[in-house]
Amino acid sequence: MVEAMSGFAASTGPADRPPTLPSFPMADMVAALSGTAAVLAALRHRDHVSGRGSDRHLPLRALALRAGSDRAEYALDRTVRARHGNQSDNASPRGTYQTRDGKWVALSASTPASATALFEGLASGAF
Repeated sequence: MVEAMSGFAASTGPADRPPTLPSFPMADMVAALSGTAAVLAALRHRDHVSGRGSDRHLPLRALALRAGSDRAEYALDRTVRARHGNQSDNASPRGTYQTRDGKWVALSASTPASATALFEGLASGAF
């Protein structure tokens, strides 16, 4: 339920439907990855700086809050974006697209250069 408490659920799903939860335990996975980084940093600090162990606190809700750019945007200027399915606000093209033969492809290009390279590759038949 951390995804709901963090605001993540309110930002996902189509605008004309209820908020949705991810199909996997996102907050737990973010916490596991953050925990791994924290343990590695603590071990390095112990081995190269202090010679002593340390405690690490990894609150699920706080980590889930940090997982999305729209939460950072809200923290900066209180902007609340409307839900818009799984479309990205800062990467285009990004999504799944059906081909003429009924198959599906996933595309993602987060910078103009990567979008150009993607379109050139598609046009040349390289993919």
